[in-house]
Amino acid sequence: MAGAVAVLVALYVREFTGRGQYVDVSAQEVQLNLNITAVNRYLNGTLETRANRSFRYGGVLPCRDGYVELLALEQHQWDALVELIGNPDWARDERFKDPISRSRYGADINARLREWSRNYSKEELYRLAQEKGIPVGPYYDAAEVVNSEHERRRGFFAPVEHPFTGPVLYPTWPFRFSGEPPPAPGRAPLLGEHNGEIFGRLGVLPEEIARLAANGVV
Repeated sequence: MAGAVAVLVALYVREFTGRGQYVDVSAQEVQLNLNITAVNRYLNGTLETRANRSFRYGGVLPCRDGYVELLALEQHQWDALVELIGNPDWARDERFKDPISRSRYGADINARLREWSRNYSKEELYRLAQEKGIPVGPYYDAAEVVNSEHERRRGFFAPVEHPFTGPVLYPTWPFRFSGEPPPAPGRAPLLGEHNGEIFGRLGVLPEEIARLAANGVV
């Protein structure tokens, strides 16, 4: 992604200046940018790992049929969340008055949020929070992704004929060009399906390929 963006910028500059540019992308710099939050926390004395990485409040919440991830880090998002859950008395507690204070008592907030979220399906909670402008996303398993209305409307999955299973839905390209149909997806090759072609490119004679096959080598 970093390389592609750098190339696009260089092309943009060339378009307007007529001068080409060298594109130099540092893998280390890209990794540091991807992990900038963890680096900042380390500078503040916190070593973030998988075991201790979490949001102070919010995060993964249980529903009747799975989980959603909900974040209300900004004040207007918190206010919308409080309204969504019915303006309970506990939300007006002085401990929860601002983001810093809420971070100190995140465990108390999450205990109440989890009790509340279990009353909804993840799709219900997603829609309700979305209407209030609260960042939330449901966790889907593989079957739910393939059968989702969103992916069906995008046409992201397309049937591909497979010699063993028949038609199987395969992912297509994650982008579309205006006026051009997306390239048809291809299936993974069967074991040894292209041996003849590959060995031919390597200069192995057909008789040798037949002998290797007869001996169970290929």
